[in-house]
Amino acid sequence: MRKKSMLKTVKVAAMSLACLLITNSVMAAEMPEMARGSNYCSTCHKVEGKSVGPSWMEISKFYNGKMARSTSGKSVQDAIGDVPVEQFLIRKVSAGGHGNWGNQPMLANDNVYNKPTELKQKQIKELVEYILSLAK
Repeated sequence: MRKKSMLKTVKVAAMSLACLLITNSVMAAEMPEMARGSNYCSTCHKVEGKSVGPSWMEISKFYNGKMARSTSGKSVQDAIGDVPVEQFLIRKVSAGGHGNWGNQPMLANDNVYNKPTELKQKQIKELVEYILSLAK
């Protein structure tokens, strides 16, 4: 009987590991270019877990209304005002800023200093859509 229970535990663990590997590979495949590799975004943010900046999951939960306050104590309304969430985040990623998650500044990714391009704005929009989809 004990051997049967151990075998069942091993099978469940193997299935769990397989599911985790599949989920991570799907998540990586859907991850937009700006979220991968070495760039401003992935230097300071992780999908989960705190780094220099908040995790993308934490950001997603906050802007999807699943978290009442950011780490600096702001509500979504305090953070974005009357601007639609996606538009606010595209602007925030483009121009940078600080204050919604503490005092650590976020670098600009596309502004007048580095000549904004249509391609860069498309990449930023894809990144924002990806982040917002994490906690839905």
